[in-house]
Amino acid sequence: MDSSSNFKLDLQVVNFTPSDALRDFINQKLANVQKFYSDAIGAEVYLRDENTGINGKSARVKMNVPGNDLFAECTSDSWEAAIAEAFEKVKRQAKDRSSREHRHH
Repeated sequence: MDSSSNFKLDLQVVNFTPSDALRDFINQKLANVQKFYSDAIGAEVYLRDENTGINGKSARVKMNVPGNDLFAECTSDSWEAAIAEAFEKVKRQAKDRSSREHRHH
């Protein structure tokens, strides 16, 4: 994932046990976001199976960064889709923030 030993990933799951493949998928998505926002010091990923069938998989991602944290939430019928979309939203926020910061320097 990240070469920095200071980076902390907090994964919380409710109503299911994630597979190793799903954990690897989360780490891949996290590494992708870190490319765009290297100031991140940690991330919290909260996965909840709502047991409602369609769109019952809920993923929340919070990137801990100096200043205001980045946050996104998504629901889908698959873990991979919910996680990918939540990380994509966080990545867009990171890109937007990074471009704003570079314009001010």
